[in-house]
Amino acid sequence: MEELNACFFSESENIMTKIIGRIIALDIGKKRIGLAISDPLGISASPAGFIKCQGFKKTVREIVDVIEEKETSGVVVGIPFKTDGTMGESAEMASRYVDRLRNLLSIPVETVDERFTTAEAQKLLIEADVSRSKRKQVIDGMAASLILQKYMEGLRRNQDNE
Repeated sequence: MEELNACFFSESENIMTKIIGRIIALDIGKKRIGLAISDPLGISASPAGFIKCQGFKKTVREIVDVIEEKETSGVVVGIPFKTDGTMGESAEMASRYVDRLRNLLSIPVETVDERFTTAEAQKLLIEADVSRSKRKQVIDGMAASLILQKYMEGLRRNQDNE
């Protein structure tokens, strides 16, 4: 977790810096990329829809456009590791997006282990009695929101331990 915090914490003071601002999270999938965004204080995460994948370069451009439009200070990308902790095809694809975004952006691009977030989002939506057709429309953003919440909770835990 130390690597994740390096970009958002002042090394000299070990506190969250004022520049934290909005953070955007991405749940990378083969067909769609779920989006979530934090409030300006980095306290809560809200689903923000999805981007349809239309080829790697075009999709990356769309992601960058959204990041710039939302004026975010950092990006968190969920990496769907396998249950044994290794990287499968989906994790490799997400890592490819991370590498490209790190080359294009001047803001931090961090990663979070996001095993089971889509299943967790699905469960929450079923428990909330959201119809199947509506779940399909919001599942990606909801999963991204869970990724972002996990990341922000990690930042707060680390800050509390300092």
